[in-house]
Amino acid sequence: MLVAALPAAGEAQATVDADSAAGPRIGDRLQLRARLPDRRAWWVDCDGRLAARAADTLVIATTASDRVCPHQLYPANTVARLRVAGRDRGSRLAHAGIGALIGAVVAGTVAYITADQSCRRGECGEGEGHWVAGAFAVIGGFGGGALGAGFGALVPAGRQWERVARTGPVRVTDAAPDQRQGRDHPS
Repeated sequence: MLVAALPAAGEAQATVDADSAAGPRIGDRLQLRARLPDRRAWWVDCDGRLAARAADTLVIATTASDRVCPHQLYPANTVARLRVAGRDRGSRLAHAGIGALIGAVVAGTVAYITADQSCRRGECGEGEGHWVAGAFAVIGGFGGGALGAGFGALVPAGRQWERVARTGPVRVTDAAPDQRQGRDHPS
């Protein structure tokens, strides 16, 4: 099946080095998954922006809405995953709409040309050529549009996350005042 051959959203992530120039920059959105140092069985998921780099430690500033993430230092051995937000790949609805449009135009055109050629060979009744070709174009357009929408919806959408290769600790703090008021940090 075609769907099984496509990678799931979020899989096959690229990896960037936290200390390289291609790594996360101040203001980039980060996601952290770590174990609480004092409770080995508890995992936390933090979402915030990179506020600073202090020696080998990344400092993530969370927003007031992120109440799940305790503000503390997470040693390197407790960090399970650290990801930086990459490019936005658009929405599934937009991809489905583009697929429907392309599918409808291509299938409708092919159906019209095929029906028109059949009528020119005399396979249609007298004076029915354009009516039959138009009907085939509409039917082909609907079928192609539905097929195109299905394939367009399979195109990956949403934010692409890149794994950050990290060996140092990560500190989670409260957001800076300009971030608490809803203004993003400049990138």
